[in-house]
Amino acid sequence: MGIQPQPNIQQENANLKKQVADLEASLKKTKLKIDDMSDELELLNNIVSNKSVQECLEKEADRLYMRGMQLYLADNFTEAITAWKDLLKVDPEHENAKIYIDRARRKLKGIQKLK
Repeated sequence: MGIQPQPNIQQENANLKKQVADLEASLKKTKLKIDDMSDELELLNNIVSNKSVQECLEKEADRLYMRGMQLYLADNFTEAITAWKDLLKVDPEHENAKIYIDRARRKLKGIQKLK
């Protein structure tokens, strides 16, 4: 006959197996939470990155608009139109750029008529 484990050892084994199973379940839940947090972090990074890109685009749009205005006020209508067209590549909905392109074109036509 083989040696029979004592009841205390059997109980201890059962307790250890349960603890291991509980730890594995807890580890699995933790890994899922980490995965969720990683996804959220990636989303936040994308938002921050997009915000930075948007801020850069807005600054570039402002710069091009002001450049166009300086050129327009200096009666350099052709260059002003070019600056505003570049602006519309950055911000196609920029209404003031559209308005001033039209005004600059009219000024150029007026100058050409005088020649």
